[in-house]
Amino acid sequence: MLRTVLLFILSSMLILGILLVLFNAYTVVRSKSMLTPIESTFDGLLPGRTIVENGINADIFCKDSTEPQKVVIILGGSEGGKHWSTNTSHIQALLDHGYCVMVLAYFHAYGLHESLREIPLEYFEKAFEWLSRQADIVPDNYALFGGSRGGEMALLLASRYPQIKAVVVIDPGSVVFPGSPRGFFDILAGQHSAWSYQGQPLPYVPWPVSLKNAKSLVTTNQRSMFEKALQNKQAVAEAVIPVERISGPLLCISDTLDQVWPSTLMCNQVMERLDQKGFPFYHSHISYNEMHYTCRLDSCMSRITEFLDEQFK
Repeated sequence: MLRTVLLFILSSMLILGILLVLFNAYTVVRSKSMLTPIESTFDGLLPGRTIVENGINADIFCKDSTEPQKVVIILGGSEGGKHWSTNTSHIQALLDHGYCVMVLAYFHAYGLHESLREIPLEYFEKAFEWLSRQADIVPDNYALFGGSRGGEMALLLASRYPQIKAVVVIDPGSVVFPGSPRGFFDILAGQHSAWSYQGQPLPYVPWPVSLKNAKSLVTTNQRSMFEKALQNKQAVAEAVIPVERISGPLLCISDTLDQVWPSTLMCNQVMERLDQKGFPFYHSHISYNEMHYTCRLDSCMSRITEFLDEQFK
C-alpha cells in the first residue's frame, strides 16, 4: 500500500515537472519576441497610427472630422500586445459610427512589461492624459471596451476613474485574479496579482494549487480552476471589483461555451452587485452560445455599437 502511494506521488511529480518545463520553454520563446519593438499590423488598411510616447504603446484610429470625436479604448486579453488592431472589421464598425478607437497595449509590447504581472494602474492614467491633449478627441469622456483579462481591467479602471463614461466588456472577470506565471521558477515563487497601484499589488483571488490546475495553465481549458477559485469567499470579498462606482452605463457580454473561465457566471455576479448597490446607470448582460472571447460582427459587435450610440454618443 505504501509503495503504491509513493509511486503515485512520484509519477504525479514527474508529470507536473514535465508540464512546467514545457510551460517554461513556451514562455522563454515568447519573451524573446520582446527584444525588438512589436509593430502594428494594420498596414494602412485603416486610418491609424502607432503611438509610442509618454510611456504608452497604442494604435489610434480616427476618421477625418471637423469636430472632436469621442474615443473607444480597447483593452485586449491575456494574449497581450495590440491584437485588436488586426480586427479591422470590428474597428471599422466603430469608426463608421463616428468614434475614434485606441487599441492600448498594457503588456507584451515594446517598452512594457513582458507578462501580465502587477501592471500599474498609473500606466492607464498616462493614456487618459495623452488623449486629453489631442485636439481631435473629446477629452475626459472615454468608453472602455475590454475582453477577457482586458474586461477585468476595464471594470477595475472604470470603478476608479470618473473620466470613463461607458463600459463594454466581453467575458470579463468580476474579481482581480493572479497574473499568468512567466515560467517554471515563477510558478515555484508563487502567484502574483495581475495589477498594482502606487507600487502595491492589488488583492487577488488565488488559484487553488493542484496537479490538475498546473496542467490547466498550459491549456485553454481553465474554467474549473477559476470556478474553484471563486469558492474562496474571503479572497473574493477582498478582490471583488466595486463595479457600483462606475460613472456610466455598462454592457456585459458573455459566452456560455466559455472553457477558459466562467464568464457567464461572473457577468451575472456583476449584474447582481449593481442591482444590490442601486446602480443608477443602464446595465445589461447578454450571453451568446459561443466559445471564449468570440464577438461576431452581425450579433455581438452590432449590439456593442447600438449600446454605444444609445448610451455614450
